[in-house]
Order: sequence, then C-alpha cells, then structure tokens
Amino acid sequence: MGESGLNARLAGYYSVPVVFVSGDETVTHQVKEEIGEVVTFAVKASINRTSAHNLSFEQLKQGYRDKIKAANKLHKKALKPSGPFTLEVEFLTSQGPNLAERVPTVTQVGPKTIEIKNEDFLEMFNTLNAVINASGR
Repeated sequence: MGESGLNARLAGYYSVPVVFVSGDETVTHQVKEEIGEVVTFAVKASINRTSAHNLSFEQLKQGYRDKIKAANKLHKKALKPSGPFTLEVEFLTSQGPNLAERVPTVTQVGPKTIEIKNEDFLEMFNTLNAVINASGR
C-alpha cells in the first residue's frame, strides 16, 4: 500500500470518506487501485524525475470546479481500518532501519527494511511518521 492508501485509511480512522484526490498522474492512478471509487484530477504528467507537464491556470480552475462537483455527488463510506496492522518499510540505505529500530513497535527485518506492528492504526501511522523523521528520510 502506498501513501494514498495510508492517508485514506487515516481519514477513515476519523470517519471521513475520501471522495476527491488531485495530484500527478501516478497518484491519481494509484489512489483508484488502493481505495476504489474516488474522483481524481491529474494536474501534471511526469516527463522525468525533475520535470513535468503542468496544466494551465484556466485548465486547473475549470478542472477543479468540475471534479469537485462530481465528488460532492459521491455517497461513499469511510475506509475504516481494522487491525492488527503490520507495515513494512524499505529504506534506500541501511542507516534508516538502524535508527528506526530504536522506536517501540519497530523491528528491523532486513538490511534496509523494518516492520511496524500495532493493534491501533493511528499509533502505527504515528510510528511511521516518527521513523521517517528520525531517519532523515
């Protein structure tokens, strides 16, 4: 599961349904796979790692108007997460897991990989953020 799925479940933890997501083409495709029915608006398309084709201001204004109207018509229930939860995180280097393992509920399971286990979604999510911050990303 990616960032979109985690964030949608965090919203669901608070009984908030996700009906609209905007971002680049990748996130709009990913979010549909991860949370199902949702209105999306791709505001840019990646060219390469450092550049993208962006919509004009007028295209953005009209696109947001249209997509938000469509999203307001969705009658969707919140994605309520149910535990227990296990989240595996892979870092680019071995330094991240070494620092992250100091956080309770975190176990290093590989040279660059940790596992976060918790019964409560919010605690698991907060641990993930603590690990990311502690490792310097």
